[in-house]
Amino acid sequence: MINREIIYERNLTGSYMKIPVSYEGEFDEKMMLKRKLPGLLPVEKCFVNGNGQYWYQISGKQSLDTYCRMKPVGIHFVKQMVVSICSEIEILEWNLLKPNILLLDPELIFVTNSNQEIIFTIYPGAKTEVALEFQQLMEYLLTKIDHKDAAAVHMAYEIYEKTLDEGYSLMDIRDSLIESREAAQEEAAADNRFEKRIENRTEKRSEKRLENRAEKRSEKRLENRAEKRSEKQTGKRLEIKKMGKQPEKQGENQTEKSSIREYVKTSGIGALKERREEIEGMMRDHWREISEKWKAALKFTGKKTKEPEEVPLPTVTYPGEAEPEEPAAQEPVYPTVCLSSYREHPEGILLYEGKEHFSNIRIEGEECRIGKGDGVDAAIEKDTISRFHARIHCENQEYYIEDLNSTNGTFINDETLSYKECRQLKPNDRIRFADVRYRFL
Repeated sequence: MINREIIYERNLTGSYMKIPVSYEGEFDEKMMLKRKLPGLLPVEKCFVNGNGQYWYQISGKQSLDTYCRMKPVGIHFVKQMVVSICSEIEILEWNLLKPNILLLDPELIFVTNSNQEIIFTIYPGAKTEVALEFQQLMEYLLTKIDHKDAAAVHMAYEIYEKTLDEGYSLMDIRDSLIESREAAQEEAAADNRFEKRIENRTEKRSEKRLENRAEKRSEKRLENRAEKRSEKQTGKRLEIKKMGKQPEKQGENQTEKSSIREYVKTSGIGALKERREEIEGMMRDHWREISEKWKAALKFTGKKTKEPEEVPLPTVTYPGEAEPEEPAAQEPVYPTVCLSSYREHPEGILLYEGKEHFSNIRIEGEECRIGKGDGVDAAIEKDTISRFHARIHCENQEYYIEDLNSTNGTFINDETLSYKECRQLKPNDRIRFADVRYRFL
């Protein structure tokens, strides 16, 4: 870590990290300002009140310490970190810059929000030891690594043990990681080939089984059809034989059917008609009696009959008893609210104020990460919101907000919140994440 004060500032052009100028590395400064090297923060030299400052452009990026607070570190990130550091050292040497100007402090290493690329900071005039800086960086990553990932923990400890040896080489560590990665890729490719072979064999076996089953089913169907045809043919032959042997019975059945039809035509239908006329006459006489009784009832009452309404029973007072008093009207009761029921601290609710369909945010627990996409506690799906936009944490029932170096910024009562600035929230504070407005309760 350089012995310089770091200042963070956000203005209309973006977010910046400002470090005072050191006048000991003039050649490195000229090369840094003249060439825009890959993997490094863009930097400009400015003068404020006669004092020189390096302004590093950090918009859309998070420092490594902030990134590790947002999510645990995995094995791929550790490999990417080692390979990126070695590649950056080679780039500096190719451009005639000293490797000791590369700063490996977690506050000065940045990760882009868009593609998780690792970006480094160089400081002309710095006199750091890259080997010692890398050892301290690995100590830091060991505390932030995901301990559920056994492979990542094992690999990180192996790298850290190598840094304890005197005169160790970063390039050797990188080469070993690359070799292990290539070996792992070859093993994965071999596993894929083996799996494909097994899949092909199983597919062929399943195809053969299906073909055999289809053949057996078709054979059974043909056999069943042949059996049914033979049975039908034999049944028809037997019927023909029976019809030829019993002509007398067939003639008797036909005479019986003709006699039944003649009976229905002559007597059956007439009897049914007479019975129907009798029933209709009885129904007409019944309805006439009912209508006459109804008309007589209407003439006697002189009004239409309705269902009787419920009539309240009269109150009867006996001699010697006082008449019952009417109940007095009850006055509304307004209970006194105890002052202890009011909250002395904020509720931790962000009330949405806008015309879009965003919901309110309730801060539960000690921390609430706000952003877009996966990996956050409260998601705001809008293009102007960064992946990790802001963070709100609770301490002693008080809430504090911090901007995570978002692209479009976080504003408290229309005041810009700088990167690494932590501000206490008060009730009715107006919070704006880019162009999405909330009110804190």
